[in-house]
Amino acid sequence: MKEWGAGGMLLPMEFDRPLSEEQTLAQQWLLRLAMTLVLWPGLALAGDHDLTPREIYERDSSAVVMIIGYSNSGQRGSGGTGSIIRQDGFVLTNAHVVIEEPTGKPYPRLTVYLKPDRVSGDPKMDLSRSAKGRVVAFSQPLDLALIKLDGLPGPFPVLELDDSDRIEIGDRVVAIGHPEQGGLWTLTTGTISAQF
Repeated sequence: MKEWGAGGMLLPMEFDRPLSEEQTLAQQWLLRLAMTLVLWPGLALAGDHDLTPREIYERDSSAVVMIIGYSNSGQRGSGGTGSIIRQDGFVLTNAHVVIEEPTGKPYPRLTVYLKPDRVSGDPKMDLSRSAKGRVVAFSQPLDLALIKLDGLPGPFPVLELDDSDRIEIGDRVVAIGHPEQGGLWTLTTGTISAQF
């Protein structure tokens, strides 16, 4: 019997047997992320080794993915950005990207798009590399989810996570992602304006 829930951390839990290695890994990742408040998917310190935003984009954009959720009826649901955090295809994203609002459960079908070698502006070409994704764990209170890529062989490029204790107000940052206003694998620069 599978249930969702574990003291605020919503994780797939098998009650008739111990957690699988994948579920244990997912739980460890989400707990580590919750404790350290790492950088959000696609966000990197611009001052990292004095790299320019262009150099950061060239180094890290291949580990940024676009995720689209679909309901059982096939209707397109939420979409958003994720970051590949392990070479074997684990992706960190926001829970609201992969959770159906009416049910509070993961979308039954997730499509994850990998960045092409060169973004052309033609969606058919730019979204030609895709894989199925499945939610391994999520926490709605933290708005974090961990998904696993299925159907494509790795190793995958990885976006390294960092310690938020290194970040201070005024630090330059870049975000790579898919804004609602349009654009695929866009680059945005800015500064940290607050700390919590």
